Amino acid sequence: MISILSSLLFRLTSNLDNVVIGMAYGIKKIKIVILTNVLITLITTLGTFLSMTADRLIAELMPVYISNIVDALIIIGLGLN
Repeated sequence: MISILSSLLFRLTSNLDNVVIGMAYGIKKIKIVILTNVLITLITTLGTFLSMTADRLIAELMPVYISNIVDALIIIGLGLN
């Protein structure tokens, strides 16, 4: 259940980011060609897939509490950036 919730929250945050970028492009009247849009989608999907695969591999190698600490530090680091 937690995995599904995590996936849904990730999708929501990813889509909100895309909405903001789409609005910025729309305000500036910049058009994105369909081929470019498909390329962006493929790269994003591949990046997400690789991240999730790496997460599963790392989760098998380290205890959950260490994984939680590392995850928290990464999120804090991203927030400070």
